[in-house]
Amino acid sequence: MKIIIIYLLSSIIFISTPFAQDSHVPLEDSHLPQFSDHEKIDRFNLSYYESMYILIGNPTTKIKFSFKYKFFRQTPIYFGYVQNILWLFFEESHPFKDTNFNPRLFYRLDLDEDDPEDYLDLIAYEHKSNGVGESASRSYDSLGAKIAMRFENSNWSLRPYFKGLYRYNLDEPNIDYEEYVGPFEAGIGVSTFFVERLDRAELTYRFFTGGKWGGDISKMSHELGFSFRLFGKNLTPSIYVQYFSGYSESLLSFKDREDMIRIGFLL
Repeated sequence: MKIIIIYLLSSIIFISTPFAQDSHVPLEDSHLPQFSDHEKIDRFNLSYYESMYILIGNPTTKIKFSFKYKFFRQTPIYFGYVQNILWLFFEESHPFKDTNFNPRLFYRLDLDEDDPEDYLDLIAYEHKSNGVGESASRSYDSLGAKIAMRFENSNWSLRPYFKGLYRYNLDEPNIDYEEYVGPFEAGIGVSTFFVERLDRAELTYRFFTGGKWGGDISKMSHELGFSFRLFGKNLTPSIYVQYFSGYSESLLSFKDREDMIRIGFLL
């Protein structure tokens, strides 16, 4: 009750102040603290990392969220975070089927000072887990590297990448994970900018090797995506269609081969 009373009193005091009554008071004229450019950067130093999207499918809707954070201004050491959610949206009560958490720590070497899309990531530590315990637990640790490049002219770009991981500390329920999912993945993206009504149309393809050393072709996984933005630059997200075929879209069901097509928005 005391907290409620204090909150009501503080709200009345705030509403009665000239700043609250006049929304046209410039920020610099208020009594709020001002921050330098460095302080503003430090307070929200997050940036784009991997693609983010929400895709509707049946039986599972797929959501991917990602960001990276730079620890030092002059040293490219990053904390990266990726989260994948498989959502049984069309079932009663809309439960989540599985949520995979994938944080990592890496050092980024710029291969081209003029292009931030040309880089080599040295991954010192990467963890992947579905965040539950006992028989439903799935997790592993890893280290590795990722190299990415971009080739571009006035109206198209080509972006290949390759990533390799060494996994260790596999959880007991997924001790045979590497029999289904190999240590390598690669992909390529092709973007065009010259189609009048499709602003930045992009076709992407990724594949994931199968088997412990990546040699089991029967267990390879594939992801094909096509995104486009209608109505010129007035629409912020892109419409995105994705097809996935293979293993380990979900850690919980990594042994099950799945074929899914989904459509939604690329953020």
